[in-house]
Amino acid sequence: MKYNQYGGWSTAQGVVCFAGSRRGKVNEKACDALVQSFQRLGFRFLVGCAPGVDQCFRQALSGLIPSERWTVHCAFPSRVQAIKKAGSPAICMVSNAPSAAAALHRRTVTMISEGSFLVLFPDDPATGAWGRGSQLAFNTAVQQHKRAFIVTNFPPLSTKQLRVTAGTLFGVVSGYWVSPLDVPAREEAVRV
Repeated sequence: MKYNQYGGWSTAQGVVCFAGSRRGKVNEKACDALVQSFQRLGFRFLVGCAPGVDQCFRQALSGLIPSERWTVHCAFPSRVQAIKKAGSPAICMVSNAPSAAAALHRRTVTMISEGSFLVLFPDDPATGAWGRGSQLAFNTAVQQHKRAFIVTNFPPLSTKQLRVTAGTLFGVVSGYWVSPLDVPAREEAVRV
């Protein structure tokens, strides 16, 4: 397995999940640059069906990536229809959820479970804090020992099980690398 200079994840497991605040925005140039950088490494893409950060990345993906290389994970059949109507590949990840909140929870957990790396923009501009969905995405990634890059003003703390280091992602956005300590550190740098 090859590890690269951007946090040790491997393109052999290359599925990146983009997630974040439903009230947040990521500028178009940054979205495009991140998508293109991961594309050059051979990654596939997952993104949610919410407005905000998810929508920013759906727009970037739809303009840059063939539809067979990315998927929108939806919590509701109605969102699948709307997203497919807009020309994006979408699937419903939830059936028989007892409530809308449960459907969104299951969608987020499933999406993070299927990915190998999380890029998270959790800050809610209205509250200045992480939203519940962003907290869930982060906690799911940590519980599943997955690496993440978090673009935030409120970084998680390093613990005995988790290393948090300030850095940049492809020189495009600044934030924090989050790595479970039971995942090997980079062993072999790969030029990107």
